[in-house]
Amino acid sequence: MQIKYDNQDDEWSKCVSNEEKKNHAKQWLKKNTLDYWRHKRMLSNIEPFITRDERWLTIGDGRYGTEANFIISHGAYALATDYSDKLLRIGKEIGFINEYKKENAESL
Repeated sequence: MQIKYDNQDDEWSKCVSNEEKKNHAKQWLKKNTLDYWRHKRMLSNIEPFITRDERWLTIGDGRYGTEANFIISHGAYALATDYSDKLLRIGKEIGFINEYKKENAESL
């Protein structure tokens, strides 16, 4: 059975090319939204485990690397990965994340 992965890449491509989706995707970078509050609440569970200057890897972090950004904001290093690098590239360009890599989680 062949697994089709390009749906994710297509979706993130729309967040770069389609004006309506692009405007929606930009909301993921803001820290005053209900979406940010919800993700911060989920990620707060890892705060006790984050040590300054340690190295983390995020998997499936295609929304500009928001999970990596959370880890970086707590003093650690994070490499953001996703099957598509469309939004990760932008996240790095704007300084939201430090580094990213296009990876298939099943191949890691």
